[in-house]
Amino acid sequence: MVKCQQGNWAPVDSKNIVASVRRVFESQDITKLSKKAYEFITGQMGFIAHYSLPGFQNTYPDIAEFAEKLQSSEYGHSKDYNLGEADRFEADSDFQKWYGEAYNKSKAKAIRRIVAEARKFEAKYRVEEKTVLVPHKIRVLVAR
Repeated sequence: MVKCQQGNWAPVDSKNIVASVRRVFESQDITKLSKKAYEFITGQMGFIAHYSLPGFQNTYPDIAEFAEKLQSSEYGHSKDYNLGEADRFEADSDFQKWYGEAYNKSKAKAIRRIVAEARKFEAKYRVEEKTVLVPHKIRVLVAR
């Protein structure tokens, strides 16, 4: 277990976290989300945990919705919300004092890269709603 000392928290593993999110988008399969990425997203990007990784995955089988929420947070509406949070983590002097520059920069980097992956996914696909059995609708991803 990594000990966190005030002002000297270890940087987050942004490379593996972002790679996990990228695998979700490439495969369009939320079960590809790693526990480390799940913990980062629920701890740093405005999501609730839904009790566990499987609970979270059951909440987001719709990858387009997942991409949207990675930008806005689970209950937000602005697609720039998490980018603003990344800026805040780097600029807030209290965060620098409490956690340290390396930790805050790595966290902000991971958030920006996750949002970039979500936007890349959205640029590649559009969502269409189709009625399958009245009154049920499904969302279908269509390549742009």
